[in-house]
Parts: sequence; structure tokens; C-alpha cells
Amino acid sequence: YSTLEHGALAVSHPDQTHEKFINMCKSQSLDQWIDEATSVGKSIWRWAQCNPIKVGLMVIGLGISAFKANAIGQYMLSAAAYFCAWCRRQPLLVRFWGFVALMSVRLIVSTLLPPTSPGFGIIIQAATPEEEKWTAMPCFLLASAVAGAWPWIF
Repeated sequence: YSTLEHGALAVSHPDQTHEKFINMCKSQSLDQWIDEATSVGKSIWRWAQCNPIKVGLMVIGLGISAFKANAIGQYMLSAAAYFCAWCRRQPLLVRFWGFVALMSVRLIVSTLLPPTSPGFGIIIQAATPEEEKWTAMPCFLLASAVAGAWPWIF
């Protein structure tokens, strides 16, 4: 709930959000920020040294995604087109659970490839029949909440 409240506050009162951000930035000197960034970098390096297999898999995955970006993009395009066509034929309740599944996939894909995140909202818009477009945003928000709750439910 606090995350939703924080997000809503940032959207509804951007002036306050910017002011808090500026105050937070001014709360420490440049040297303190550099020390903090150095500390984070050292922590990441220690984690990488303790987890060489995970690091190796991450590097291999990044390499494959960069090398095969075009093929991956074409696959995602065809999968999205199929999903959109399927959703348009479904009643709202079935379509909503399809959106939950899509948002669950989004949690994984967008963690690995952050620039893909906005694409999922576009897919939901495209997957909603024209006469029910008003349901796209509420379904997107609710499906995202349900998908985000899966780790705590299970």
C-alpha cells in the first residue's frame, strides 16, 4: 500500500516530489555522495565475487540478448500480436486474467530489459476491444497489482 501511496503522491504532487528530491540531494556533500556510490560499487563487486555463476549467466544472457536482439524482437512482436488478437475475442474477466499473466511476464522481462516496460502498457491498450478501451487502464493497474502480489501469495 505504501508503494501505491508513494507513486500516487509523486504523480499528484510533482512539485513536492521534486522539492523532496532536491532536499535529499542537498542533504549530503559531494564527497559524501561519492563515498556512498563507492560503497555501493564495492558491495556489488563483493557480491559478484561471491556469485560467479550468477554473474556468468547474467553476462551470457546479456550477450545473447544483444546478439539476437532482432530475432527476439520479431518473436515478441508476433507473440504480442497473437496475444492482442486473443484478448479482443475474450470477455472482460478472461481478458483481465490474461493481463495478469502478461504483467507477471513483465516482472521478469522488464527486470532484465528495463526499456521494455512501457511496451506492456501499449500491448494492453492494443489488446482491449475498441468499445471497451476505458477498461484498459483500470485493468492494467489492477493486473499489475495482482502480478506484483504473486511472490507474497505463494
